[in-house]
Amino acid sequence: MRSKGAIEVSIVVPLFNEARNIVPLYEQLTQVLQALRKSYEIVFVNDGSKDRTQEELDAVFDADGARIAEIPIKNPPRQNGGSNYGLSRIFRVFFDLISTKFLLDYSTRPLQFFGPLGLLSSGTGASLAAFLLFKKLVLHREIMAQNGPLLFAVTLLILTGVQLLCLGLASEILSRTYYESQNKPIYAILDMRNHPPLELVTAGGRAPQRTEQLLHTYDLAAFNLQD
Repeated sequence: MRSKGAIEVSIVVPLFNEARNIVPLYEQLTQVLQALRKSYEIVFVNDGSKDRTQEELDAVFDADGARIAEIPIKNPPRQNGGSNYGLSRIFRVFFDLISTKFLLDYSTRPLQFFGPLGLLSSGTGASLAAFLLFKKLVLHREIMAQNGPLLFAVTLLILTGVQLLCLGLASEILSRTYYESQNKPIYAILDMRNHPPLELVTAGGRAPQRTEQLLHTYDLAAFNLQD
């Protein structure tokens, strides 16, 4: 799909099982591109979709008179050397995904990541400790002889939970120090609205008084920049 004249803007959209999103995407793209008043083209690439992606593309193409072309791709065998994507690469990509997910969701609020883990660990340890204490004080059982490994697990869980909570607090302080030293806000103001003056009624029931009070509503929804 392209406009007339020399192409100034080219949009390439890869598709894989996106049948329900093609028409809305195409309508929004054309609306934005036409507002630019530049010649453009939109290239949809169907990457082996198994749903009705191709049928939806054909319908859009027929409606707008677009040009359809199928380009066969050949994958010749490697002539020299071997693939650089081995099992070790999989672990590195996995670690990169974890780092990216953490930075996107918790870089400004690390305590929300470490806090639940710490509470879960220390809470589990405290529950098991209460169970062992009940057996010791009420049932008069020998804890070390019967539940020695469980006692060590209780100690480990509680200590791990405390360490995770401390790590979250320390990370929270470091995160705030970093953003403040770099003058980077950890939130964004979505909208500011000016409300009309309010009418207030005093406790004595006197006539309403108009106040020239300007209210700013910050619809920031307490979200971070990366949310």
